Amino acid sequence: MVDALPLLPLQSTVELVGAAVLLVVALVVIFKVIRLAYSIAVKIIVIAIAALIVLYALALAGINPIGLPTAVAPALFGF
Repeated sequence: MVDALPLLPLQSTVELVGAAVLLVVALVVIFKVIRLAYSIAVKIIVIAIAALIVLYALALAGINPIGLPTAVAPALFGF
């Protein structure tokens, strides 16, 4: 039987790297779409979606960006 405790640092590292990649991809998409979009409404929608992606990526990295208790947002923190 495999003990899960030694794998926790690896899991944290993988989640942190995944969150960093997700943040970079979100920022690149934001800048590309905003440069192409001429409508204010499209820009607002893109920024709102990107903000949700950034919040999700920060939550994956273990950072609670908006100060929600874990009990309030269990899906956000994977519990």
